[in-house]
Amino acid sequence: MNRNEDSGRWDDRLILGIPVIDKQHKDLLRIINNLHFTCLKTAESGNYRLMQAAYEAVGYIKHHFNTEEKLMGLLGFSGFSHHKREHENFLKELLNRYNQFQEDNNFVPNSFVSLLKEWALSHIEVYDRVFADFLLNMKHHEKIKLILAKESLLAANPA
Repeated sequence: MNRNEDSGRWDDRLILGIPVIDKQHKDLLRIINNLHFTCLKTAESGNYRLMQAAYEAVGYIKHHFNTEEKLMGLLGFSGFSHHKREHENFLKELLNRYNQFQEDNNFVPNSFVSLLKEWALSHIEVYDRVFADFLLNMKHHEKIKLILAKESLLAANPA
């Protein structure tokens, strides 16, 4: 990876029109970029810093998936089961790679970052776009606002 290139850049194609989800996607790309730059500095900072950055990425992804899934369930999104399965499969693969490092030091940082970046960008553009279209086409926008407020989904940061 080039020192001057971002691993994933936010651009307007990724805007879904759901403020809490858009903010979390921006935060996720920031975390991926932080992990990318940490990979570049691994020789200087050691594996501990790298693993901390990877741990932060995994934790934030879990938080983000929980937010999306809660919103989908509350609004009766017909693609919920498939979307949740996509999340579960990705998280399983990500955790397997993370756990490999802890168990046998066989962690390939660039591969981990590439997996994160490629999956996140394609997932946002395809699967999350389908959900956003469903949400934005709902006839009862006031109901959506009430549900978001009631379920504290307006808070974009993990607890």
